[in-house]
Amino acid sequence: MITKDNHGFLASGDEMGARMHAYDWDVSALGNPQQWPEALRAIVRWMLASRFPMFVLWGENYVCLYNDSYIPILGKRHPESLGQPFREVFPEIWPAAQPLALRASSGESLYFESLPLRLTRNNFEEDATFTLSAAPVRNSAGGVDGILCTCMETTEQLRAEAKLRESESRWRGLFDNMQEGFVLAEALRDGGGRMVDFRLLEVNPGFELQTGLRAEDVTGHSAREVLPTLQQELVDLYAEVLDSGEPRHFEIHVPAVGSRWFEVRVRKAAADQFALLFLDITARKTTETALQESEAAFRGLTQAMPNHVWTSDPDGSLDWFNDRVLDYSGATHQALRGSGWIQLVHPTDLVVAAERWTLAIRSGASYQTEFRLRRADGKYRWHIARAVPLHDEDGSIKRWIGTNTDIHDQKRTEQELADVNNTLESRIAQRSVELEIANEALRQSQKMEAVGQLTGGIAHDFNNLLTGVIGGLDMLGTRLAQGKYEESARFLEAAASAAKRAATLTHRLLAFSRRQPLKPEVVEADVLVGSVRDMFQRTLGHHIQLSTKSAPELWLTLCDPNQLESTLLNLVINARDAMPDGGLLTLQTANVAIAADELVAPRELEPGEYVRLSVSDTGQGMPAEVIRRACEPFFTTKPIGHGTGLGLSMAYGFARQSRGCIHIESCLDKGTTVRLYLPRYRGVRETSPAGNPQAVATRSLTRSSRAVLVVEDERVIRELILEVLGELGYTCLQATNGTTALELINAHDVPMDLLITDVGLPDLNGREVASLARTTRPELKVLFITGYSEDTIFDGCSGNGDMEMLPKPFGVKQLVAAVQGLIPL
Repeated sequence: MITKDNHGFLASGDEMGARMHAYDWDVSALGNPQQWPEALRAIVRWMLASRFPMFVLWGENYVCLYNDSYIPILGKRHPESLGQPFREVFPEIWPAAQPLALRASSGESLYFESLPLRLTRNNFEEDATFTLSAAPVRNSAGGVDGILCTCMETTEQLRAEAKLRESESRWRGLFDNMQEGFVLAEALRDGGGRMVDFRLLEVNPGFELQTGLRAEDVTGHSAREVLPTLQQELVDLYAEVLDSGEPRHFEIHVPAVGSRWFEVRVRKAAADQFALLFLDITARKTTETALQESEAAFRGLTQAMPNHVWTSDPDGSLDWFNDRVLDYSGATHQALRGSGWIQLVHPTDLVVAAERWTLAIRSGASYQTEFRLRRADGKYRWHIARAVPLHDEDGSIKRWIGTNTDIHDQKRTEQELADVNNTLESRIAQRSVELEIANEALRQSQKMEAVGQLTGGIAHDFNNLLTGVIGGLDMLGTRLAQGKYEESARFLEAAASAAKRAATLTHRLLAFSRRQPLKPEVVEADVLVGSVRDMFQRTLGHHIQLSTKSAPELWLTLCDPNQLESTLLNLVINARDAMPDGGLLTLQTANVAIAADELVAPRELEPGEYVRLSVSDTGQGMPAEVIRRACEPFFTTKPIGHGTGLGLSMAYGFARQSRGCIHIESCLDKGTTVRLYLPRYRGVRETSPAGNPQAVATRSLTRSSRAVLVVEDERVIRELILEVLGELGYTCLQATNGTTALELINAHDVPMDLLITDVGLPDLNGREVASLARTTRPELKVLFITGYSEDTIFDGCSGNGDMEMLPKPFGVKQLVAAVQGLIPL
């Protein structure tokens, strides 16, 4: 190797060549070293003596020679690179280096401060940076024989500098952007070495923010130049840090800077330098001062209050009490703190008080309860406790403040007042009983007056009807005695006609009292009105025009269609009588929905959906006092003999029994409108497989062999039914009460197809008999007969066409139709 240690070869070319060959280095490209030009030999001496990495590129092939300092750059390329063309030493950078070599070969000196190259070292490619200078080596003729290069790799240096710049930038960014003020200062001392001032060497932007002083006005100046009134106390604190080397953290009021408060951290930076980090805390100190003043005022106020006042932390632990609490309880602050206050609460009240306090702490809601507190003498007095939470700026509870107010006297007064109220309520209750007795007597008197009016009307009509029945039967007996049988049919028909009119009157009375037995069916009111329109027109006569108006898609309703026809006929007759000189009668249907808050709806009507049938006339109208009494039984404004006064009362009873109502509107000389409301039915109408219901009634009395049990306590009616059914060929059993009937029903050897029972029996009622009978004979058909019945007669009993009801009075044909409808031939 050519090194500065074996420079002896320079004196002898033979020795130089011998040493090169000894190291197995091939420098044949440059020829015999003894024949090297003096310039090359001088350059080699210089390189060997230099500590900087140097190499020389010689000749047209740029043969490379280098010194020891260049070996680290070559890495594993050494020693094979010695004496080799540069393009073979560094093939990867030769394309970039060749232009530079040509420039230097042409006589140009080159210098690169930072030359980036991508090298392959240790079998890895990496980016490297170099400082490079290249100078041409001229011969005596002025030509260029080679290039002398001095280089130094600066890769790591540049990386370190980049990291340093990055670090400085990061810290400078933090330094410049932090809110706190920063000062780097040095001490100024007097001749005795005492620190009397300090000079501001550097400040950050936060300094201006915290003090209001500009950096250019303070940097390089002493503190007293900037703030002539700066207190010596602050300078002494900084001197202590420099002398002791211990950092300090304190708060100080600095009047010289706008009378501000600062939080200061100071640390020794160098021999006589220190660094300050400070923050303006004037706002916080002002708030603390205000808080202290507020707390002082609060304590003064609470001490002056007659109430018990206490506070607690957010967790509900009591931590302060005013003197009223201590005076009342005789306890100390320490004894009551935390949960110690519990010892004052009456044991009976403690559970509720503690539960409510726990709930308030968890929910943040206000606290209130009443309990008894033990006084210092051992006696308990009632108090009402209230507490509210105090919140900080973010809404969190920071404290609770509560009071206990003595309500013992109020409680005692309330108890005394309650005793008085109890006595007064007892007297009022006694007086109410007496008043109710008087009212009941008045209602009984009014009822008796109404019964008298009703009885008078019934007696009048029934006397007329009975006269017809009795007279007809008397004449029938006389003619039969005389043997004039041909005239007997006329008197028999007269008596039957009077009896049927009596039955009609009974039905009307039952309808008014809402005890009329109904047979509800699904009814299409439009269809029903259409079917009776011709009958209504004949009833009205030619002098009154009939108009019908049907609503599109009219709802279904559930009612007795025969009673609906009868009700509409009564309304049509009343309208006819109100228009003796003719007029217009309008029969209209509509769907109506009644809301709960609808003011125009009839008062008797529940909210819901209804089918409304309206009968309007253009007749005389009615005054208000007549409208109020229009539905009373036997009330009529017609002349004697022209009406019973039961038409509207029957319609009213039918409507109420069907869960609807009647509503009348009238205006004198303009006319009257009667509106009938029936509830909407939401089911589906089913077509009866029996066809025309009237067809059953017209069947002949066909004989049968089925078994029927008749339960009726009235002998005449029971024998009549047995006689009729016996004529038809039915096998009949009879019982006068429910107990006997059940004995027959439970006898399994007795066949039975139909049970006919009166509803009102002396022991078990008819419904109970039917219900018990069907537990053992579930297929048994039932026919109820009754002079009055409720809508709920079938409640709890199975329907499905195996139960029917026959109202009294009834004829033979009606009885046969009902029986054969249940057990057809």
